[in-house]
Amino acid sequence: MSELEKRNTVKSKDQVSGNVTFEGKEGGSPRIMFLGNSITRHGVRAEVGWFNNWGMAASSKENDYVHRVISFVQETHPDAAFCIVQGADWEGKYKNYDFDEKYSEAKSFNPDVLICLISENIPMSEFEEEAFAENMHKFHTYLKGENKDCVIIQASSFFSNADKDKGIKLCSERYGTTYVDIFDISRDESNLAIGLFEHKGVQIHPGDKGMKAIADRFIAELKKIL
Repeated sequence: MSELEKRNTVKSKDQVSGNVTFEGKEGGSPRIMFLGNSITRHGVRAEVGWFNNWGMAASSKENDYVHRVISFVQETHPDAAFCIVQGADWEGKYKNYDFDEKYSEAKSFNPDVLICLISENIPMSEFEEEAFAENMHKFHTYLKGENKDCVIIQASSFFSNADKDKGIKLCSERYGTTYVDIFDISRDESNLAIGLFEHKGVQIHPGDKGMKAIADRFIAELKKIL
């Protein structure tokens, strides 16, 4: 387990009341899906001092990485459609997961691009590189729906876990997904929300600067395909 993961004491269970949300123009194009955990979207959890429903620990919805990417896409594609999938439940039990249990609403979205930032909540006691790569591919395949040409952009582990990153790279190499390295972002503590929240687990999530840095990495890849 990486040092940042040890400091992440935000519980992975019940981070949101609904795992799939939609924004943008219904039926619009291009269709962008996000898959993540609390960094992507976390609902209200009073016991840790978090009273919002966007990426922890951005100061506003507009400042989390998801909505920075959405804003970028809408500059040139105002009719774009977006789907945000909160995958922390999958992280907690990623082997042989029944995707329909929590994610059936996302099946028919058929994204053109799937942007992923996920792995942080998988306990190292349950982690197996090969199993992780295979089951991440299964999740990707499920979320792609009927769009076999969907471009998958998968980020490295935000909390700098080298073992999990090997699994992410293995998935990318084996199945042709685009790997985006964000390892360095969390290593600069100015990118974290240190001192902005009382709860130490919330503090080690990306603040506005870190969220922008994450968004910029994804946007650089989107510029190549949109």
